[in-house]
Amino acid sequence: MSRLTLRLPWLSSALLVLLLAGLVLPLSGCAFLYMANEQQNGKKVEAQYNGLDDKKVVLVVYVDPSTTMEYPAARQEISAFVASAMAKGMPKVRLVPYEDVLRWQNETLNWFAMPEKDIGKHFSADRVIYIELMDYGTREAGSDELLRGHIKTVAKVFEVDTPGTTAAWREDLTVHWPDQMPLDSSKTNDVEVRRELLDRYARILVGRFHDHRVKEESIRDRKDL
Repeated sequence: MSRLTLRLPWLSSALLVLLLAGLVLPLSGCAFLYMANEQQNGKKVEAQYNGLDDKKVVLVVYVDPSTTMEYPAARQEISAFVASAMAKGMPKVRLVPYEDVLRWQNETLNWFAMPEKDIGKHFSADRVIYIELMDYGTREAGSDELLRGHIKTVAKVFEVDTPGTTAAWREDLTVHWPDQMPLDSSKTNDVEVRRELLDRYARILVGRFHDHRVKEESIRDRKDL
């Protein structure tokens, strides 16, 4: 057997390694580019419900009387932040001015007993976003000195033009601010905590209705650390 024949298995192995390396390196490069794109532009998040664009939408917020006693402006504040987030993220939505909805709520006795789709018909809307506030506050549990905002809602979307009373989309949504730990009341105040909390809540909620990208906040950028 010649020396050339003896070396053939070794040469075959070397060629196989080079071939595999040639396949792996481009794949690794693609993965690197994908990760770099996510880091720069944010991670893509797909909508959970896509039926709001080019529709007339009425935003309705229900706050129970006990919460209204402690936070009289809760209904107005939630409406304003969600409306603002929708205007920025979903410009094709024709949103009924929330001030008109608040005025109607104040003038209409037992409005909350009306079926959601009937509310939509009253405003000649195609869709109703109905937010029921379940929990809301700015104090850390068991403390008078520490602040940490928390909001829990049941959010639903109703399609006025479809039969039945079932919501087309629903989510029990709970949001906190800050994330990691409460803040001492000497470093912030109730108004600032509510502002940051509602801004985060509105962006998360509206993000359920359109494809978007989310950047992870670096430690330097985190306001709650």
